[in-house]
Amino acid sequence: MFDTGELIPGDWNHVLMLASFKALYSGIAGIDRHDIFEWQCTKNKAPGAQYEVNGLLGYQMPLVLSIAGLMYTAEGHFDGSDYGQFNKKYCGNFVTHTIAPVLQFDLTEKDELFCLFAFSTRRNFETQPEEKEDELFMKKIGCEWYFYRFALSWTHTF
Repeated sequence: MFDTGELIPGDWNHVLMLASFKALYSGIAGIDRHDIFEWQCTKNKAPGAQYEVNGLLGYQMPLVLSIAGLMYTAEGHFDGSDYGQFNKKYCGNFVTHTIAPVLQFDLTEKDELFCLFAFSTRRNFETQPEEKEDELFMKKIGCEWYFYRFALSWTHTF
């Protein structure tokens, strides 16, 4: 985490930067290495070592709109062969990118409102699958951007 306001004092000199990296293993006990599974309504997951990279670049100012910035996330499998027989068509090493403008409003001394609008990538196939499970048998031809999430977080300090 870094804030240029620490180097150059002043209310209008706060460029914020934050970066993180996370490595993890995702899977379910009792399934084989290349078995595809569903977890919490998310289909077509493969067990294996994965990563997540996050970055935030923002500007902090002494206004009601106190922070405006852009958040970036990339996540995927270290090894696309985690998908076994489906790797070549489904593209097991596909990286999901998410870009999200973020805004923080300091409404009062005790109230903050945080807003996020996220856009993400997903695999694009030659034809639209009827069911999510059918994607494993289809050929990925690229990626497409879609609106992923809108989030609001209100914090009140007592």
